[in-house]
Parts: sequence; C-alpha cells; structure tokens
Amino acid sequence: MSTSESDSKPSEKKRKRRARYGEEAIESVEIRYFPNPEPKRDYYVQIRLPELTFKDPVSGYPDFAVATMVYVPDARIVDLKTLKLHFNSFRDKYFSHERITNELFDELLAGLKPRGALLMMEFNPRGNVSTRVITTTDDAFLEKAQHVLEMPVTRPAF
Repeated sequence: MSTSESDSKPSEKKRKRRARYGEEAIESVEIRYFPNPEPKRDYYVQIRLPELTFKDPVSGYPDFAVATMVYVPDARIVDLKTLKLHFNSFRDKYFSHERITNELFDELLAGLKPRGALLMMEFNPRGNVSTRVITTTDDAFLEKAQHVLEMPVTRPAF
C-alpha cells in the first residue's frame, strides 16, 4: 500500500464533536427569575416564542409550535434569555402537544408563582390538521387575559 493511499483513509479513531457554545448554554440552562419591579401593580406580560421545536413521540418527525404565555407577575418575573434557552432544550425530546404544553406551564408556574397565567401553544399543521392547546390557572384569568391575546403584535414606526 502506498503512502498516499494510507493518508487518504479516514482515521480509525472517532473524534468527539465538541459542543458549540450555544449547545452548551442550552444543555446547562436553568430558568432565572428576577424581582418584580412593580409588585403592587397588576399588569400583563405577554411572551411569544415563535420557534419551539420538539419531536412527535410516535413518528419521530419534528413538530413546530408558537408558544404564547401571558401572566400577571407577583413577586417575580422571568428572565427572557434563559427562558428562550430552556425552550430550545426541547428540540430533540419527544412530546405530544398536550404534554409539552402542560409540562412547560407547570415549570413556569413553579418558578414564577404568578397571580394568574396562561400558556397557549399553536402547533403547525400536520396532516392538514392544526392544533391549539391552552392551559390556564383558571377560567377567570383566561377571560381577563383574552384582550391581551387579541392585541396585534406591532412594531414602533421609527
């Protein structure tokens, strides 16, 4: 065997791919919370995460969703960067639409302990069927927060 032939063969040692900094951040994330700057006032916070991805537990195909959370803070508010990274951690995990909605909601309720909250997940159509799952702390909050969900998302004109 010539030297050129042996040089062109792939190495028998498999090199472990080093995680990129974003992957490392996602793997090690813990959602952080901050003190509410206006704890005496009721106000609504709407957070929209349009790129939630995870896998279907039956087929393994990717699923895509837009997550919209509305809450009235009590003592704490959520850190958006760590929330985004936490949502990104679901990319290679398997969930039904109902399970991922309720699991995320339970995690956020445990950390925030809000006065009221809802999580609405709008799943991209699969097989010509779209799904929306909404979970809330109570029906009264859903009714109160309805106007926040219906507000158009606008950008300032500057």
